[in-house]
Amino acid sequence: MVAAVAMGIGAMCAVMLKLPMTSVLLATLLLFSDGLAVMPLVIVAVVVAHVASSRIGPTGSAAAPRPRRLPPPARPNERADRQRS
Repeated sequence: MVAAVAMGIGAMCAVMLKLPMTSVLLATLLLFSDGLAVMPLVIVAVVVAHVASSRIGPTGSAAAPRPRRLPPPARPNERADRQRS
């Protein structure tokens, strides 16, 4: 049970933070003495989660949406002419 919790903590942190080394350290420290015993499993889980999230995640062009083009602002005289018509 401790191994599953440690692997889950490590994998979740690796995907959310995108910091694999910190994720291993965090999972190990949160579980105190049991964390040292399951550290090899945590390392494998973090590596798998990090590689999977980087492979499945959006690519560079799909990650940033293109900004919409706004129409140019109307000049004050044009606005007044439209209201009179």
